[in-house]
This record gives sequence, structure tokens and C-alpha cells, in this order.
Amino acid sequence: MAATLEDIRVRNRQLAQANMSRQDAINEVRNQLAVVKSSEYTAIRARFNELHGRQDAVVGKLGGLVFKVGGCRWSVLLWGFA
Repeated sequence: MAATLEDIRVRNRQLAQANMSRQDAINEVRNQLAVVKSSEYTAIRARFNELHGRQDAVVGKLGGLVFKVGGCRWSVLLWGFA
């Protein structure tokens, strides 16, 4: 049993060293991802706001029930259903 535990410790050390050697690559990818997110967010948010405004205008003109579920607004138009 002692030999088995020692084998596990050695293997864990090897895996830890392998993970640590990848840390620079991981940090580089994180930095690249942050750049992509920050550069695309503004354009995507502007488009979302534009479409959301159009939806609000349509719902406002057509009427209907508007309710909120999980942070999102959903519109239900009632066409004479009782």
C-alpha cells in the first residue's frame, strides 16, 4: 500500500508540473479572449438595444400583455381569446 501511495504522489507531482508549465499559454488565451469580448460587446449590445427598442415600439402599438420572466420581457398579443 505504501508503494501505491508513493506512486500516486509522484504522479500527482508530475501532473502539477505539467499544469504549471501550461500556465503561460492559459494566461495568453485568457488575455486574447478578453480583447475579443471587449471589442465585440459594444456592437452586439447596440444591436440588441436597437432590436429591443423596435420590439417595444411594436408591442406598444399593438397592445397586449407584457410580462417579465427571468430578466427577459416577453410579449403576448391577445387576439380576442377569452
